Amino acid sequence: MAIKEQQEYIIGLDLGSTSVGWTLVQLKDGDPASILDMGIRRFDAGVSGDIESGMDESRATQRRDKRGPRRQTWRRQWRMRKVFRLLCENGLLPKAADDSGDTRNQMIADLDLTIRHERLGDKTSTRVEDHLLPYVLRRDALDNPLPIYHLGRALYHLAQRRGFLSNRKAAGDEEERGVVKQGIGQLDEEIKASGSRTLGEHFSTLDPEEQRIRKRWTSREMYTAEFEAIWDAQQPHHECLTEDVKEQLSAAIFDQRPLKSQKRLIGRCSLEPERRRAPLACLDAQRIRYLQKLNDLEVIQPDGEVRNLTDEEREKLAEVLEQSADMTFGAVRKLLGMKRSKKYGRNYTFNFEEGGDKKLIGNRTGAKLIKQMGDKWNEMAQEQKKTLVDEILSFESEDALAKRLEKAWNMSVEESVKVADVIFEPGYHSLSRKAMSQLLPLMEQGKHFAT
Repeated sequence: MAIKEQQEYIIGLDLGSTSVGWTLVQLKDGDPASILDMGIRRFDAGVSGDIESGMDESRATQRRDKRGPRRQTWRRQWRMRKVFRLLCENGLLPKAADDSGDTRNQMIADLDLTIRHERLGDKTSTRVEDHLLPYVLRRDALDNPLPIYHLGRALYHLAQRRGFLSNRKAAGDEEERGVVKQGIGQLDEEIKASGSRTLGEHFSTLDPEEQRIRKRWTSREMYTAEFEAIWDAQQPHHECLTEDVKEQLSAAIFDQRPLKSQKRLIGRCSLEPERRRAPLACLDAQRIRYLQKLNDLEVIQPDGEVRNLTDEEREKLAEVLEQSADMTFGAVRKLLGMKRSKKYGRNYTFNFEEGGDKKLIGNRTGAKLIKQMGDKWNEMAQEQKKTLVDEILSFESEDALAKRLEKAWNMSVEESVKVADVIFEPGYHSLSRKAMSQLLPLMEQGKHFAT
């Protein structure tokens, strides 16, 4: 449709998740005079699921979920090829035409047949003995000189089952991490109770038809300790077991690719666009979140009157929220002495409560550290607390963090392990640290964030 150049008009847009509606309105003397045209353009949503209730997810989720396991499988195969090549090149396994999966599997199967024949002679091995063979080799390697290919087979088996290595930046669901740690702890107790020196020695004593060996949670530390024990026991008996070969094998078996930095993906601060957003778990972000809620919190009295919190009420709540992860509205009423009115037959309520919220979110970072550190956390200065939290957020390895806490923060071994195990809230606040440092003094005075 052609529009004369001298005509004044305005376009109105209605943007939806699956459509764009538009109206072209002619203006006369700056006011709407007539509708020139209108229409709607519909398109497929970029997400699937119930959009209205917020239960939607990206259409790429299924593809991403399948891509992850494919990458893990490729990396595992790449690692096993590298270990296999090193073992062959240094005489720990027979020479192979290539390092493909089929070649490796066939060689290991043939080698197992040879080892069983050398150990048992003409006697036929049982199904249990076949299953336990790699573990028996790992056990015997602790005390007796093994033939070189037997040793290579034991080391190759270590590379196949190298255990769980915790990464704080990729910890995922806390409940799942708890299950993993509990499983590792139970297995560690079993190993100690059996009198075994290593994981392999313990598994060699089990009957796989009565007790499960596979699909247990094991730690990377169990495997690295066993590798060291086997190497120390076998090194005097084989000239090829040099320190250089040990370093190469250890790196090939146990080194884990560090997580790719995602700093470039962190959004920009809504108030300081040149700066990146701060982690949600940092103390300033935790405080500004609950202060914003307190400053916007309105009390709906039994008589229907609506008011803001008094300075005294806000300070009381802020003091509790600074020490707590969450606070229910029932606990808020109890703390502030807001009892049910007999005259009106109603209780005090709050605007957020009527909006569907069940609780106020407090300082979840501080609450987790209080649980592990107790009074020691409360006795620290605010700047010390900030520094400690920032250091915890910067580490990926629990072991490295625990050592840092022992050395720099004078924590006991037990305390450092507990603190290193803490996983804070993921994600980022909408503001940068600089913006929050400027806003916090005002919000502590009761100023609204929007103003």
